[in-house]
Amino acid sequence: MIAKTHKPETKQLVAFIILIIAGLGLFILLYDYFVPFLGALIFYIMFFSLMKYFVEKKKWQISLAAISIIFISLVVIVAPVILFFDLLYNKLFYIIQDPASLLDALHILDAKIKSTFGVEIIDAGNMAGIKTFIGNLIPGVLNKLAGIIASLLFMYFILYFLLINYKELYHNLCSFLPFEKETIALFNKEMYDMTLSNVIITPMLATLQGLSAVIAFYFLGLPDSIFWGSMCGIFSFIPMVGSAIIWLPAAIYLMITGKTLLGLILVAYGVLIIASLDNVIRMMIQKKFADVHPLITIFGVLIGLDLFGLPGLIFGPLLLSFFAMGIRIYRKSYLAEPSVLD
Repeated sequence: MIAKTHKPETKQLVAFIILIIAGLGLFILLYDYFVPFLGALIFYIMFFSLMKYFVEKKKWQISLAAISIIFISLVVIVAPVILFFDLLYNKLFYIIQDPASLLDALHILDAKIKSTFGVEIIDAGNMAGIKTFIGNLIPGVLNKLAGIIASLLFMYFILYFLLINYKELYHNLCSFLPFEKETIALFNKEMYDMTLSNVIITPMLATLQGLSAVIAFYFLGLPDSIFWGSMCGIFSFIPMVGSAIIWLPAAIYLMITGKTLLGLILVAYGVLIIASLDNVIRMMIQKKFADVHPLITIFGVLIGLDLFGLPGLIFGPLLLSFFAMGIRIYRKSYLAEPSVLD
């Protein structure tokens, strides 16, 4: 009896399919840990050059270099995020402690809107829903906070091992890429630029927008200017609409409370200053580091929020940017024609 022989290409295809299926299964099983892993990978990309500098130029011990980078990332990146959430938590806690003041303010605002525009925004059903939401707010925030702390700890645990194995990891990743050395170098550069653009430039612009909103709210006499300015910074991550979700209702509030001139000033300031930071400076800076198409940002935010929650504001556009970059490099390497994404 003659044994059947299999072509090497068939065996390779079967092995590839098995690996893909196994990889998808592992991804499903480990999905809850995907956000901290992705965060650690992003930090690894951002700090790879610094890690290399510490170890190879300054001759630091590899563990000391890794711990130093973790400390730097905590101070420069994570600490501001923690401070913002502390501000948000304190504000929410104040609302929970005195919900009557918030409800009274909503009643007054609704009455003024009704007298000015003839539209009732808040009825009895909406008010009941607001009361229920306020009652569930703190438990929900505490659960989210516990999850965020656990994710941060796990992310830094992963990051430490990525950093102390930075050489092996880099060479292994490069060996898996089916491109020439020149293309791999281009791939690494574009990945670094896109990571920098999405992880550093976007939050930096959000901070600038938040600060500009805080200044405007303070001088125009709006209450809680720091809190609502911070909200402008957070909502600036949302493409097209952005921080206008906050400053435009604030301007309307000024108008319906009899401060029409101040409301108009805030509208002009929002369009000329706050929106310019979002639309003009963002394009200029991102064009320099990585030319990210606006549609990638929009759909990335939508997909990211659905998959990862709040971290999806960063992870969603970044993953779509990586995917678009992969298509572009594949077309240049194997199809010898420009991509529509170029």
